[in-house]
Amino acid sequence: IKEMMFTFDDIVKLDKTAIVEILKAADKQDLMIALKGANEELKQKFLDNMSQRAAEAFLEELQYLGPVKVKDVEAAQRKIIEIVQKLAEEGKVSIGADEEVIE
Repeated sequence: IKEMMFTFDDIVKLDKTAIVEILKAADKQDLMIALKGANEELKQKFLDNMSQRAAEAFLEELQYLGPVKVKDVEAAQRKIIEIVQKLAEEGKVSIGADEEVIE
């Protein structure tokens, strides 16, 4: 049930490893469109997990993307959520916020 309630904004709660897995699995264009409608904290979470060069290129492309329809942003965000859920099913990421972790 918790996985079904996972939203695009919940990605900000994921750890660095999860963000890196999403970056590897997601289509760059989908991610760019999805982040076009995201808050700054979430954008920064992805940028922080890219190399400086990749982050600069991503930001430049995001700037040149121009206006995007809300329905396109929502569709891209759904694709990213589906990737997160697939990664969770494969055990590559954990989306349960209240799971205890011992490091």
